[in-house]
Amino acid sequence: NDEKARLDNYAIALQNDPTSTAYVIVYPGLGGRPGEVQQHTTRIVDYLVNSRGINGSRLITLVGPQRDVLLVELWLCPQGAKPPSMAP
Repeated sequence: NDEKARLDNYAIALQNDPTSTAYVIVYPGLGGRPGEVQQHTTRIVDYLVNSRGINGSRLITLVGPQRDVLLVELWLCPQGAKPPSMAP
């Protein structure tokens, strides 16, 4: 599916730059189910670590401010670069 393809490309980018840090930002959607953000976060981290072999210590997960619909952002932050900021 689309999410898996995006995560595969993200994992390849992380493997190509082993000093970078991965930021996964999940923005809850209006009227979302309880635990929905955690479920998405857990599924993404599990896939990257267990299926793609990314070291979990390179992954930083954040919860962003609420949006109209649930949204996931995948950021690749090179070593020494400023981490992404969450837009309201």
